[in-house]
Amino acid sequence: LAARNLDGVCETLALLVAYELLAAAQAYDLANPPGPAPRLALAHQHVRQLSAFMDDDRPVGREVDKIARELVLGGGLEPVYR
Repeated sequence: LAARNLDGVCETLALLVAYELLAAAQAYDLANPPGPAPRLALAHQHVRQLSAFMDDDRPVGREVDKIARELVLGGGLEPVYR
């Protein structure tokens, strides 16, 4: 029972982190910083491979799910923090 509850918590946290990554990527694009840190640029690149810049309102649920699965739970951001 505890393991199933933990699995649900991990999935919820992965979605939360995915939303934060998407929001951070959007903010990064809007700010257009000169000479970003290499790891930040790499993380941004990984997110943008799964979700394009948002230049208008659109549903992002599928993109967030993909970010959560591939980058957060799947370890796709491992090169960024190694």
